[in-house]
Amino acid sequence: MNRFKESYKGFPDGYLMKNEAPDFILTKPDGSTIGIELTEALHNEQARRVSSETYNFTNSVLDELKNYLPFTFTIDIDLDISRPISKANRPKIVTEVVEQCIKEFRNLAPLESKEIEHIEMNFSEIPKDRPDILNILLERGCRNLPEGVQRITITRIDGIEDSWNWQGEGGVVPDLTIETIAPILEKKHQKLKNYTNCHQFWLIITEGNYYTGSFNEIGINIPIESSFDKVFLLRSNKGFVLELK
Repeated sequence: MNRFKESYKGFPDGYLMKNEAPDFILTKPDGSTIGIELTEALHNEQARRVSSETYNFTNSVLDELKNYLPFTFTIDIDLDISRPISKANRPKIVTEVVEQCIKEFRNLAPLESKEIEHIEMNFSEIPKDRPDILNILLERGCRNLPEGVQRITITRIDGIEDSWNWQGEGGVVPDLTIETIAPILEKKHQKLKNYTNCHQFWLIITEGNYYTGSFNEIGINIPIESSFDKVFLLRSNKGFVLELK
């Protein structure tokens, strides 16, 4: 909210207070009120969920693992969305990952990085007379990782204050289109009727400064249709506000 106020030169004078729904209410000097709702644009809801689950899962592993490895390190874990981890199994999977990490990474040399990746193959089914196949797979970092885990990367970095979560994300950054924000508008329009009564309602859609919340070009025809009196796009990493309505 503070970043929007700094970036939008037309922000009115008045008293701004936090509220339940909408998120803020601005009372102007003349007594009129503006209800302001904040939301976030993301590539898609699945990206948001996976990003959050991955971050939290990696932190859980990190909190335990740093007590067992004799050096400081960075850790990056990718989850496999085709093998989701249930809430009930999550503590068990965290423990299994920690145990595998101790085995796989405890002998890393300074600045050495190692990656292991899940493979859908039962190693016990490899013919006993073909140990070369197993050795090739192991050398390439192929492993049978615990349920829901696709990849684990650890880099030993001596001398840093504490080990940390390096949640790597990447890919092609898409354009922001009306198709991206249409679900946001639909959801907020449904909630609008339950907001605290105000003279006007504003919707601020923020763009994040990380992969799943970042966009390239803005491909939206302005003005858009909305039940809100004003709709804004805050490009927070650029400090720029675009008035969509």
